Amino acid sequence: MAPMTRKTLRITAIVGVALACAFAGGTVGFLQGYVYGLGDTGARAFTLTAALRTLRAGDVSKGVSQLESDLDTLVMEHWASNRSEPPFLSWLYRAMSNEAADRKLFAHVARYRAEYPSSAPIPEVKETIASHLKEFQTQ
Repeated sequence: MAPMTRKTLRITAIVGVALACAFAGGTVGFLQGYVYGLGDTGARAFTLTAALRTLRAGDVSKGVSQLESDLDTLVMEHWASNRSEPPFLSWLYRAMSNEAADRKLFAHVARYRAEYPSSAPIPEVKETIASHLKEFQTQ
């Protein structure tokens, strides 16, 4: 077996470092997404619990308002994730998601919002919600 040259050692070292960096970056990115998902689930559970407690206490208008606000937040998050310039590797997420189910679910939301428009205090938010849900209203 021939001895390794300096050039071969350098290339091997560069490839090894690149693989280690890719693994470390992927691991850190996955963990950040996982922790965000846990935090997001906790926050949504908290707001839902607050709305349910309000409804059970008999303050229907305040409970409905809390749920409406949470719905607007979800619609805005969906709008933000479907912008024209998606983040790098978003095609992987879209390949794993079920677009038909997503369209059917948001068609249900669009029908609700057509019947009960958003009461968000910021006009731009109301416009964004209405325009984003417009594409699902034909479902």
